[in-house]
Amino acid sequence: MKSECIERRATVTAIEGGEVRLTVLRPSACSNCEAAGHCHASESRLETITIDRSQLPSEVAVGDQVSLEMRSSLGMRAVLLTMIIPTILIIAVTILLSYLEVG
Repeated sequence: MKSECIERRATVTAIEGGEVRLTVLRPSACSNCEAAGHCHASESRLETITIDRSQLPSEVAVGDQVSLEMRSSLGMRAVLLTMIIPTILIIAVTILLSYLEVG
């Protein structure tokens, strides 16, 4: 079974030493909605990403278009690491401090 990938087009905006800065248009989650043209929540925005130079071909130059690809499973891992685990830790610490009658 082939894993699903998310693909975006990006523009190389700077090359500094071992790092490359890319600008990518990040569409909103509701950009496919029927009301997207009338709703301000559906606006897309430009985002800057910095990656290691070794991840791109050596002939890439400023202004070039590149394709970024990410497995969908990595998105779920990011949600787990940035939202779910911290929430569980906050709840656990709150329960522990409540049990110890601190504060």
